[in-house]
Amino acid sequence: MSRARKHSSLLNDVSVDLEHQLFAAFLEDIDRGWLQRYPLVDARFSEATNLIARYPEHGLRSLDALHLTVAAQAGISMLATADPVMVAAGLSMGFEVARF
Repeated sequence: MSRARKHSSLLNDVSVDLEHQLFAAFLEDIDRGWLQRYPLVDARFSEATNLIARYPEHGLRSLDALHLTVAAQAGISMLATADPVMVAAGLSMGFEVARF
């Protein structure tokens, strides 16, 4: 977030103290098993590039494509997102999609 703070007026409203609290909560969620981390090997970058080419109608951005690639490789079957691009691409890839 601190890197993004330089480029976003929205993040300027988030204090450094709150940023640390949010990051600590994020790490706690991982420790509790509520969030999972997956290794990112070099091959996923090529697969993400291929995914963008495979679904040009969705206008996938690179990080979205990488997210979907890692999820597919990890055997994840459901995607939760508020992003309409991710919804469309996830459905095209066969994910069950929960919109929020």
